[in-house]
Amino acid sequence: MPSTASDNQIDYFFPGLMQAPQVGNILQPVLAWNQTAYVGDPGAPNVWSIASWNCCPSGINVHSTFMTVNPGDTILGTVVSTCAPGTMSCPTWNITTKDQYSGVTSTLANTSSVGQTYDLAFSGVLEVYGVKICSDFPANGTITFSNVALYDYSFNLISNPGWSFENRVQSTWTPQCNYGGQTTATQTKLTYGVIATVSPSTVSFGQHYETDPPAYATVRLTNNGSAAFGIASIGQNLPSWYLVSGTTCGSTLGAGASCNITVEFDPSDAPIGTDRATLVIVDTPVNTQQNVPLIGIVSCRYNCNGPVGGF
Repeated sequence: MPSTASDNQIDYFFPGLMQAPQVGNILQPVLAWNQTAYVGDPGAPNVWSIASWNCCPSGINVHSTFMTVNPGDTILGTVVSTCAPGTMSCPTWNITTKDQYSGVTSTLANTSSVGQTYDLAFSGVLEVYGVKICSDFPANGTITFSNVALYDYSFNLISNPGWSFENRVQSTWTPQCNYGGQTTATQTKLTYGVIATVSPSTVSFGQHYETDPPAYATVRLTNNGSAAFGIASIGQNLPSWYLVSGTTCGSTLGAGASCNITVEFDPSDAPIGTDRATLVIVDTPVNTQQNVPLIGIVSCRYNCNGPVGGF
């Protein structure tokens, strides 16, 4: 899932068929983050969902029902002609998007080709709207389209379609988020967004009395990318009972390298109860924000029912 969701971003992932030179509608089984925002549906923001689309330049913009799916599920997408083998320009097509774990399916049946002959195929596409920082992308930084199969109009498998990667992000656009891709005859892997990861993803300091000494935890920051990135800030705007008390991270972190951040929780300075905060790490120049939730619990040992200020 994306590390940030406040930008109301939409992240689309799909294979598809289109007529060259890419000016008509696209037949596409779609997995998307926050897909309902496209049609102004307030019912299910910031969730993963599937739907089958026939969209959009030629004037058609139709889709099947949005169905919610879960992170880690495998999605199967198919686009199939309704015509007999040998028909080069079929007027209607069936598009199906299925969650193979839950069985949830969303189908757009007998959708119009708008007179197109589909001669351009996409094995895997990332299309986004509203992305302002790189953590608006899913946090794992990669998606793989596996078991990709392309058939000709006679329904014969094309053994080597000759897939190639194309990056349409212009150098003047922001943010620039480590976009890339690799293809084989049956697989397409797209990379994007966050190249840094943190471990653990959440830090729990456990339960302490207000007279206990500070507790410490270590967060490990790792650069999974192929180039160094800068570290703009660590732990800005933490409440006083949380403190970055030490770090091996410098101003840059090399490719494949890791560094440690020591976080201190001081029960004597924290309110009684559950005390939550977020350790924020900002990378540059891609402006990726890592958010690590911090949780500490403080219980009262002495004078728990006494007047404010003590006896």
